[in-house]
Amino acid sequence: MFNKLFKKIGQFRSLLWFIAGVLFAIHVVFGHKYKIIYNIGESMVPNYSHKEFLILERPPSEKDWAPDRFDVVVFSTTGWEKLTKRVIGLPGDTIEIREGYIYLNNKKLSEYCIFGKGRISYTLVDENENDLRYWNGSQKGEIVRKYVDKVPSLVPEGHFWVIGDNRPNSWYGLGRIENIVGVSLF
Repeated sequence: MFNKLFKKIGQFRSLLWFIAGVLFAIHVVFGHKYKIIYNIGESMVPNYSHKEFLILERPPSEKDWAPDRFDVVVFSTTGWEKLTKRVIGLPGDTIEIREGYIYLNNKKLSEYCIFGKGRISYTLVDENENDLRYWNGSQKGEIVRKYVDKVPSLVPEGHFWVIGDNRPNSWYGLGRIENIVGVSLF
Protein backbone atom coordinates (compact mmCIF):
# COMPACT_ATOMS: atom_id res chain seq x y z
CA MET A 1 0.00 0.00 0.00
CA PHE A 2 2.78 2.47 0.90
CA ASN A 3 4.63 1.47 -2.26
CA LYS A 4 1.71 2.61 -4.42
CA LEU A 5 1.39 5.86 -2.46
CA PHE A 6 5.12 6.64 -2.78
CA LYS A 7 4.99 5.79 -6.47
CA LYS A 8 2.07 8.24 -7.02
CA ILE A 9 3.85 10.96 -5.01
CA GLY A 10 6.95 10.39 -7.13
CA GLN A 11 4.93 10.67 -10.34
CA PHE A 12 3.26 13.85 -9.08
CA ARG A 13 6.64 15.31 -8.15
CA SER A 14 7.97 14.43 -11.60
CA LEU A 15 4.99 16.15 -13.19
CA LEU A 16 5.58 19.29 -11.09
CA TRP A 17 9.28 19.34 -12.08
CA PHE A 18 8.30 18.93 -15.73
CA ILE A 19 5.82 21.86 -15.52
CA ALA A 20 8.40 24.01 -13.72
CA GLY A 21 10.97 23.19 -16.42
CA VAL A 22 8.56 24.12 -19.23
CA LEU A 23 7.63 27.40 -17.50
CA PHE A 24 11.32 28.22 -16.96
CA ALA A 25 12.09 27.50 -20.63
CA ILE A 26 9.22 29.74 -21.75
CA HIS A 27 10.50 32.51 -19.48
CA VAL A 28 14.06 32.19 -20.78
CA VAL A 29 12.98 32.26 -24.42
CA PHE A 30 10.17 34.83 -24.21
CA GLY A 31 10.47 36.56 -20.83
CA HIS A 32 13.11 39.08 -21.78
CA LYS A 33 11.56 40.03 -25.09
CA TYR A 34 7.82 39.89 -24.36
CA LYS A 35 5.53 40.97 -21.57
CA ILE A 36 1.84 40.41 -20.85
CA ILE A 37 -0.18 43.26 -19.31
CA TYR A 38 -3.79 43.81 -18.30
CA ASN A 39 -5.32 46.81 -20.10
CA ILE A 40 -7.66 48.93 -18.00
CA GLY A 41 -9.73 51.73 -19.51
CA GLU A 42 -11.80 52.45 -22.58
CA SER A 43 -9.58 54.96 -24.36
CA MET A 44 -8.56 52.35 -26.98
CA VAL A 45 -12.07 51.05 -27.79
CA PRO A 46 -13.00 49.54 -30.30
CA ASN A 47 -9.56 48.09 -31.12
CA TYR A 48 -8.65 47.15 -27.53
CA SER A 49 -11.23 46.51 -24.84
CA HIS A 50 -11.37 47.38 -21.17
CA LYS A 51 -9.97 44.49 -19.06
CA GLU A 52 -8.18 42.83 -21.99
CA PHE A 53 -4.76 41.17 -21.87
CA LEU A 54 -2.15 42.55 -24.27
CA ILE A 55 1.11 40.94 -25.38
CA LEU A 56 3.87 43.52 -25.63
CA GLU A 57 7.26 43.34 -27.24
CA ARG A 58 9.76 45.13 -25.03
CA PRO A 59 11.68 47.94 -26.74
CA PRO A 60 15.28 47.23 -27.69
CA SER A 61 18.01 48.76 -25.55
CA GLU A 62 19.38 50.79 -28.46
CA LYS A 63 19.50 54.52 -27.68
CA ASP A 64 18.21 55.68 -31.08
CA TRP A 65 15.18 53.36 -31.12
CA ALA A 66 11.74 54.93 -31.57
CA PRO A 67 8.33 53.33 -32.11
CA ASP A 68 6.76 53.37 -35.56
CA ARG A 69 3.88 55.69 -36.38
CA PHE A 70 0.50 54.14 -35.46
CA ASP A 71 2.10 51.55 -33.11
CA VAL A 72 0.15 50.93 -29.92
CA VAL A 73 2.49 51.49 -27.00
CA VAL A 74 2.24 51.12 -23.25
CA PHE A 75 4.28 53.69 -21.39
CA SER A 76 4.71 54.81 -17.80
CA THR A 77 3.68 58.19 -16.60
CA THR A 78 4.54 59.70 -13.25
CA GLY A 79 4.26 57.11 -10.52
CA TRP A 80 2.91 53.62 -11.20
CA GLU A 81 0.33 54.47 -13.88
CA LYS A 82 0.75 53.00 -17.36
CA LEU A 83 -1.18 54.22 -20.39
CA THR A 84 -2.05 52.34 -23.58
CA LYS A 85 -2.15 54.72 -26.55
CA ARG A 86 -1.51 54.92 -30.30
CA VAL A 87 1.59 56.78 -31.55
CA ILE A 88 0.68 59.59 -33.95
CA GLY A 89 3.65 61.94 -33.82
CA LEU A 90 7.35 61.10 -33.82
CA PRO A 91 10.34 63.35 -33.07
CA GLY A 92 10.40 66.25 -35.54
CA ASP A 93 6.69 66.01 -36.45
CA THR A 94 4.29 68.92 -36.03
CA ILE A 95 0.97 68.20 -34.31
CA GLU A 96 -2.02 70.53 -34.41
CA ILE A 97 -5.65 70.06 -33.39
CA ARG A 98 -8.34 72.09 -35.20
CA GLU A 99 -12.00 71.68 -34.24
CA GLY A 100 -11.14 68.29 -32.72
CA TYR A 101 -9.34 66.94 -35.80
CA ILE A 102 -5.66 65.99 -35.66
CA TYR A 103 -3.27 67.48 -38.20
CA LEU A 104 0.08 65.75 -38.61
CA ASN A 105 2.67 67.85 -40.45
CA ASN A 106 -0.17 70.10 -41.76
CA LYS A 107 -2.17 67.15 -43.15
CA LYS A 108 -5.47 66.15 -41.59
CA LEU A 109 -5.60 62.56 -40.36
CA SER A 110 -8.48 60.75 -41.98
CA GLU A 111 -11.46 60.38 -39.66
CA TYR A 112 -12.18 57.08 -41.35
CA CYS A 113 -8.72 55.73 -40.57
CA ILE A 114 -8.97 52.21 -39.15
CA PHE A 115 -7.46 53.38 -35.87
CA GLY A 116 -9.16 56.39 -34.34
CA LYS A 117 -12.75 57.49 -34.45
CA GLY A 118 -14.35 60.69 -33.37
CA ARG A 119 -13.11 64.18 -32.71
CA ILE A 120 -11.18 65.25 -29.65
CA SER A 121 -13.77 66.94 -27.47
CA TYR A 122 -14.80 67.69 -23.93
CA THR A 123 -18.05 68.35 -22.08
CA LEU A 124 -18.58 71.61 -20.23
CA VAL A 125 -19.72 71.24 -16.62
CA ASP A 126 -20.44 73.93 -14.04
CA GLU A 127 -18.05 73.15 -11.17
CA ASN A 128 -20.22 74.84 -8.53
CA GLU A 129 -23.56 73.17 -9.19
CA ASN A 130 -22.44 70.07 -11.14
CA ASP A 131 -24.89 71.18 -13.77
CA LEU A 132 -24.19 71.68 -17.45
CA ARG A 133 -23.45 75.26 -18.50
CA TYR A 134 -25.50 77.17 -21.01
CA TRP A 135 -23.55 77.79 -24.21
CA ASN A 136 -24.84 79.00 -27.53
CA GLY A 137 -28.48 78.89 -26.45
CA SER A 138 -28.38 75.39 -24.94
CA GLN A 139 -31.01 74.35 -22.42
CA LYS A 140 -30.48 73.17 -18.85
CA GLY A 141 -29.63 69.46 -18.84
CA GLU A 142 -28.42 69.52 -22.44
CA ILE A 143 -24.93 68.13 -22.99
CA VAL A 144 -22.60 70.77 -24.37
CA ARG A 145 -19.65 69.31 -26.24
CA LYS A 146 -16.78 71.52 -27.35
CA TYR A 147 -14.04 70.51 -29.75
CA VAL A 148 -10.38 70.92 -28.89
CA ASP A 149 -8.14 73.42 -30.65
CA LYS A 150 -4.40 73.27 -30.07
CA VAL A 151 -1.79 75.38 -31.80
CA PRO A 152 0.88 73.57 -33.83
CA SER A 153 3.68 72.15 -31.72
CA LEU A 154 6.84 70.27 -32.59
CA VAL A 155 7.43 66.81 -31.09
CA PRO A 156 10.86 67.12 -29.43
CA GLU A 157 13.68 64.60 -29.70
CA GLY A 158 13.24 61.64 -27.35
CA HIS A 159 9.44 62.05 -27.26
CA PHE A 160 6.33 60.86 -29.10
CA TRP A 161 2.75 62.19 -29.33
CA VAL A 162 -0.10 59.77 -28.59
CA ILE A 163 -3.86 59.51 -28.29
CA GLY A 164 -6.29 56.64 -27.72
CA ASP A 165 -8.44 55.23 -30.52
CA ASN A 166 -11.59 56.39 -28.68
CA ARG A 167 -10.68 60.02 -29.28
CA PRO A 168 -13.62 61.74 -27.53
CA ASN A 169 -12.72 59.86 -24.32
CA SER A 170 -8.95 59.70 -24.36
CA TRP A 171 -5.97 61.48 -22.90
CA TYR A 172 -3.54 62.81 -25.50
CA GLY A 173 -0.12 64.37 -25.38
CA LEU A 174 3.61 63.79 -25.24
CA GLY A 175 5.41 60.80 -23.78
CA ARG A 176 9.09 60.04 -23.41
CA ILE A 177 10.50 57.21 -25.56
CA GLU A 178 12.55 55.98 -22.60
CA ASN A 179 9.29 55.39 -20.66
CA ILE A 180 7.88 52.90 -23.19
CA VAL A 181 7.23 49.56 -21.52
CA GLY A 182 6.38 47.78 -24.76
CA VAL A 183 4.74 47.81 -28.17
CA SER A 184 1.53 45.79 -28.63
CA LEU A 185 1.84 42.83 -30.99
CA PHE A 186 -1.87 42.63 -31.85
